[in-house]
Amino acid sequence: MIRESYDFIITGAGPVGLAAAITAGRLGTSCIVLEKEDRPGPEPRGESIASCPFLDELLGTDWLKNNSSNDPSFRRFHSPMDRKSRLIDAYKHYYFFQWDILINHMKTLAKEAGAEFLFESDVTEVIEKNNSCVGIKYRDKYSVIQEINGTTVLDCMGHQDYTLEWLRRISGSA
Repeated sequence: MIRESYDFIITGAGPVGLAAAITAGRLGTSCIVLEKEDRPGPEPRGESIASCPFLDELLGTDWLKNNSSNDPSFRRFHSPMDRKSRLIDAYKHYYFFQWDILINHMKTLAKEAGAEFLFESDVTEVIEKNNSCVGIKYRDKYSVIQEINGTTVLDCMGHQDYTLEWLRRISGSA
């Protein structure tokens, strides 16, 4: 059941949105995460991530290590703008895993922290009063425009959403 208002409205259920939901919930605030797709995160694929204290705190101590397929001593980074391979962070551990395993774990942690989710919900615009954002409008899975009020809106939409395009669309300048 959707509340009348939330402390945090988080748009996007990718890694950043889920991390925000976990953190908000653990701090005792109410939050709802809206995702335009029918599940959280990017498409399942293999990925790697470097270990750091924040991830141990967020995901659980050694969660990455215990759920990775391997831990190489180096990683080659292929930049889209640089056609050469570069060896980076040769001494830092990189854990390779299936992305959907990480995303599902993060979703579980967010739910345990009290986050609510609305899938198949495409954010269409922000709601402003007195020059302050007080909520969002979204199109639900039945194409009905709905509203949610909140104290803070966090835009965590992923790289494919191109936040600038979204901002132009919601401001009416697209």
